[in-house]
Amino acid sequence: MKLTKWMAATALFLSFGVAGCTDDITDEVSQLTRNTDEVSVAYNKDATARISVRVPGAWSASVACKDAAGQETAAWLRLDPAEGVGNGKDYQWITAIADRNLGGEREAVITIVGATRGDAVEVKVTQDDGTFTVKKPVLSGDLKANVASNALLAVEYDKAKGGEPVEMTFTFDGDNRGLAIKDYTGTIEGEGSGKIELPITGTPSDIGVVKLNMKMTIEGKTIFDDVISLNIQSENFIFSMDFGKFVWGGDLMANKKGKCPGGKQVSGQDITGLEEADGEVSVGTDGAGDAFKSLGETYRINRDLVGWQGERVYEHPGYIKLGTGSNNGWIQTPKMDKLSSAPQTVVVSFDISLYDKSDDLILFTAEGAGSVEGGGNISLPTFSGWANAKWTTCTFVVNGATSATSFKWASTKTDGKGRFVLDNISVMSSAVKERTEPLEKVDAERILYTSGANSIEVEWPGVADATGYEVALVPQENPSFVNKAVVPAAEGVDDVFSHEFTDLQPGFYIFEIVALYEPNPEFDSEKVSVLLGTEGFLAGPLKTPEATASATSYAVTISWETVSGASGYKAVLKEAGAVVKEQSVDADTLSCTFGELTPDRDYAVAVQALYESKPEYNSEFTADIAVHTPALLTRPVVHLYDGFEVTHNMAIVEWDIDAAQQSDTKTSLQLLEGSKLIYNFSKWGLPSAKYKFPRFVFGGLKANTTYTARIQRI
Repeated sequence: MKLTKWMAATALFLSFGVAGCTDDITDEVSQLTRNTDEVSVAYNKDATARISVRVPGAWSASVACKDAAGQETAAWLRLDPAEGVGNGKDYQWITAIADRNLGGEREAVITIVGATRGDAVEVKVTQDDGTFTVKKPVLSGDLKANVASNALLAVEYDKAKGGEPVEMTFTFDGDNRGLAIKDYTGTIEGEGSGKIELPITGTPSDIGVVKLNMKMTIEGKTIFDDVISLNIQSENFIFSMDFGKFVWGGDLMANKKGKCPGGKQVSGQDITGLEEADGEVSVGTDGAGDAFKSLGETYRINRDLVGWQGERVYEHPGYIKLGTGSNNGWIQTPKMDKLSSAPQTVVVSFDISLYDKSDDLILFTAEGAGSVEGGGNISLPTFSGWANAKWTTCTFVVNGATSATSFKWASTKTDGKGRFVLDNISVMSSAVKERTEPLEKVDAERILYTSGANSIEVEWPGVADATGYEVALVPQENPSFVNKAVVPAAEGVDDVFSHEFTDLQPGFYIFEIVALYEPNPEFDSEKVSVLLGTEGFLAGPLKTPEATASATSYAVTISWETVSGASGYKAVLKEAGAVVKEQSVDADTLSCTFGELTPDRDYAVAVQALYESKPEYNSEFTADIAVHTPALLTRPVVHLYDGFEVTHNMAIVEWDIDAAQQSDTKTSLQLLEGSKLIYNFSKWGLPSAKYKFPRFVFGGLKANTTYTARIQRI
């Protein structure tokens, strides 16, 4: 931890243009005068202001003080001197000395009274706001993927009185990407301004934005409680655009005039972009017409817009404006061809501002592949007058980006308030990890397949860092004929991949798969081979399923994992070792429930995978899975609540709870008028474990009517 501090000035001396201590006046006695009717003092202790007074004879001064809310309070201002004797010719000085202000701006009134004539004058004294403040923490140093952090989190403060105890606590919101920061407890040593710097340690695992919750308390009072975004970058820039070749038009963001060819906005298919800008234009003049509709390919080549798309995009010096007074604008980058087909995370940064007097919500999206983390809505500050325009730097994390990804910015309003300006686009990908060994091979035990009469669909788990998978199906009897395909990594769903081979002849096939590493094929994985077959062709018995079981008081359920090649499954229920029930289901059903059982009894279940065309290839049954049906819950006893008399339209019932059965118990309640169901609260959500005697109020009842309340524990 590093602590730096600055001292505030301990005193403020004010002078008021008095040429000297005497004035060129007559010998006659002057009336009471002062040189000013208002002064100010700094917030710190012993801050001062000086007031000159000229009075004939004796005088005295008093102070009336108020707090920041305007209420009268104890004196925080003292005077030196507070009385004296004047000659009516010479000025005398009164020094106002303030106590330390720990709150908002406050005022006092000094009243000076002349004894000779009894006249009086007032001087208002304002003391500056002395509230302790902190700025939003900022990051200094570098946070780069796969590089040890040298970053510091800096918290600047102002108007400390010195000696305040400080506590800062930190928690990461989501993935910390390998970063850490310690909580801080300390004391501010001196008065004034300063800075507390805390090291952020660790080695970031990847690019992206890390959310850090920070809470800061001073003397037990919370003064900061917010989320800080830590941007982890890399040096692997895959795309950038600073619009440096855009030179025409007025400079909106600098509020300056600009230049255009011929002193006006240019347009037309014959414009090359190389014409001389020889005429001055106003601040708001676009340098050229719409870059995509009003100008030709040569202009776009000379402005580095090859491969871009857009509508209502206008040139200004060093940046672009999007949209008009009546229609939206948008622009879209080329595809990120420096990325591979394997989905990865990228970070996109850019500078952006609304147009003068606009109030639009700008949309940033990933097109083709990928999604913007947290959504791409951009809410920007509005302003009036280009002199007040400021750039805002935005950073977004895009997950699942590939070589098919491009990025788009668009306005959404069409009432003249949807315009914006854009500059300095950069896209960073994860730092390149140099491989020193091949990829892991695909796990053969987790390769699953489904057979048809003339098809085989294969499914396999993904391999880390693979950019795709080369798959092949080779007939066992004709290995020279190979059915081959490449499955890009972008096609995976939850890191599971699949491919279907069709138009096959019935028989056995060898499935081969290699995990690919596009940056360097030398690091492709080893080939994995598995013997498969179309429907009716199976290389040995099916694999025994992996199963689990659960029970309620009246039912037992068995569930299992998919078995490749299975046409269905058979489950059995046993009691005392003997099969008492069995069920067969199709290949897509992976569970089975046996009902109408007896509570508080021991059972066992098992399952086997079936191969319809050759029963001898059915799998073994799983080992018996023992399961016990729970005993029924005790029946609740219901009665009217003694602490409340039944009224003409309301009644309160309560029921007892068996302490041994309270855990996770819920309740169903019914109210009947004769045989007619009036209320039915099924599986009421109040856990009865919270109460010894749970209660429920039935309202809206009819007078002189008999009702029946029924309670069931679930």
